[in-house]
Amino acid sequence: ALQVPPESAPALADAVQRLFEQEALRLAMAAQSEQFIKTHFNWDRSVQALLQYYAACQK
Repeated sequence: ALQVPPESAPALADAVQRLFEQEALRLAMAAQSEQFIKTHFNWDRSVQALLQYYAACQK
């Protein structure tokens, strides 16, 4: 991830420029983001969390 200080428009612009200019970085970050989403936000995981919540409420 590229981090920028809060409320720093110049730093944000630099980060966007860097992504625009560096295709390899952009593609790597996109692939990592996709993998993170697939790992942490999927239906099986969501259903399991919901079932655990329901079970806890029944106790």
